[in-house]
Amino acid sequence: MRIKLYLNSIMLKRFIFVFLIVGSSCLNVAKAADRTTDWIIPQGASLKISSSGFSFPTDIRFAPKGASVDYFVLELRGKIKTVGRDGKVRVFAVMPTVQPKNELPDSDGETGAVGLCLDEKRNWIYLTGTYSEGGVLRNQIVRIKLERDFSKDKTQVAESARIPFYKYPAAESHQIGKCVVSGDYLYVGVGDGYRPNLARDVSSSLGKILRIPLHETKGASSFKSFSSSANIEPYVFARGLRNPFALGAIRGELLAADNGMEVDRLIHVTQGSDWLWEGKDDIFPLNTIFFWRKSVGPAGMSITQLEDGTSTMIIAQGGDPAELPPSKNGRVTLKMFRLSATQRLIEAPTTIVAFQGDYRQLLVPVASRDQRVLFSGFFPQPEGDAPIYALDLPVGVIPRNVPETVANKRTGSMLKKYGCLDCHSIHGIGGSEAPSYESLVGKISTKVEDAALINRIRNQKFPTEGLKSFLLGRLHGFEDLSHTAKMVRWVEIYIESPGFDRDFKAQMPEMDIDPVDQNLLAFEVVDAKPLASQWLLWTLLSFSILLNGFLLLRK
Repeated sequence: MRIKLYLNSIMLKRFIFVFLIVGSSCLNVAKAADRTTDWIIPQGASLKISSSGFSFPTDIRFAPKGASVDYFVLELRGKIKTVGRDGKVRVFAVMPTVQPKNELPDSDGETGAVGLCLDEKRNWIYLTGTYSEGGVLRNQIVRIKLERDFSKDKTQVAESARIPFYKYPAAESHQIGKCVVSGDYLYVGVGDGYRPNLARDVSSSLGKILRIPLHETKGASSFKSFSSSANIEPYVFARGLRNPFALGAIRGELLAADNGMEVDRLIHVTQGSDWLWEGKDDIFPLNTIFFWRKSVGPAGMSITQLEDGTSTMIIAQGGDPAELPPSKNGRVTLKMFRLSATQRLIEAPTTIVAFQGDYRQLLVPVASRDQRVLFSGFFPQPEGDAPIYALDLPVGVIPRNVPETVANKRTGSMLKKYGCLDCHSIHGIGGSEAPSYESLVGKISTKVEDAALINRIRNQKFPTEGLKSFLLGRLHGFEDLSHTAKMVRWVEIYIESPGFDRDFKAQMPEMDIDPVDQNLLAFEVVDAKPLASQWLLWTLLSFSILLNGFLLLRK
């Protein structure tokens, strides 16, 4: 196999690399051990090994339709591999990146090449990752010409953007994240480099989502303009983020998964938005599509638009590399989210893959097309390989946490309609991932009379002007309402903007529910009361405890 060569000059405004493409040289890799049973999948779905021969895979992307290969795989140490439609794996190119002294699971190895995205309109492959210079870790974006025929060896000249990131070094695990091309723009998430004080500073690249124009004007690419610019401010799309590692785009709208310290958030990112990260997780529940009250490390995202205008989004919940085996915490999973045309959840997310092996594992890369999902464990299997798995989900085989026949019993119509009982329960019917509605009523009753809490909400910082206008409008005249009306209004606000009170115990997703249904649903929640049989049971239990205590005192 030929060896990759590249030229690197730190003094140049642009960094030019020469990649040797290995098109026809197949990797001689032994067939991976079949460990498909290490992954739990929905009934009716099928799972198989699609390809093998990978080391720390970080991203997967399907090749353009009509290309001679099926998909690309990026590895942490910089190799970009193609997988043919015959399953053969080839090294396409190598991205210069970090080669640590101590490899994973040592923390020194928690950096490298992480993102791969395609600009099919202009035929470029964009890569994101880090490099080391004099012991300093730095961010970079590299692009390579996208070929349609990968059957021949070719030498490619690739351009690298380093200057925009040079002033602010990266950090392990808080480096540049993944990328996505939408229309004429490249979006890239950049971690805060463990410097939260810079996340909201528009002069710094850290803690941002950048938007880089890709359209060409008079033959000059805007990426070239970006790569030679030390001024990052014109490219800042959103700020105040901690670690926006996973990105996705649908119909020109950008979604991001931002990793917190103890919690995570899924957000709809708009131009100019400020997500307020300054070193504390308390702002994370605010204005989210979905809020994880316990960090799951969302590390990959893939979105597919459906014919009816909705879309499905699959997120790779990475898990915690320190936990062995992580299967015990249930966080190493692929979650499917159904989104409306306004980027809100149609129903509660469902688990389509869960790791149950007895060895260290994370989930990082995921790609989906139609009903086919590609994913890989990040760490190698005990046999030493990290294969790419192909999950086939036949239409309609999307599991629900609560069977519809059970959820229909003794429940309100709105709770059924919007899948609320996938997580919550009422009268003992429903899910167990979230508190019962009976228990929530008491908490809401207390919150609506807490004047200090109401004032804190009114005077807090807001990531967007839209959210500020909405909350202040809905809380106008709040104190003049009756107690029940306050509770109904509170639930309505929560449906529209979950986490507006920054309650870390809340994990309700932002659902696409019209105002009329919001009101009906709020009344059903506020009206949730224990059944008479439950009151009787609790009364008998309390009496039994008191009686036993009395008898013990008599002794």
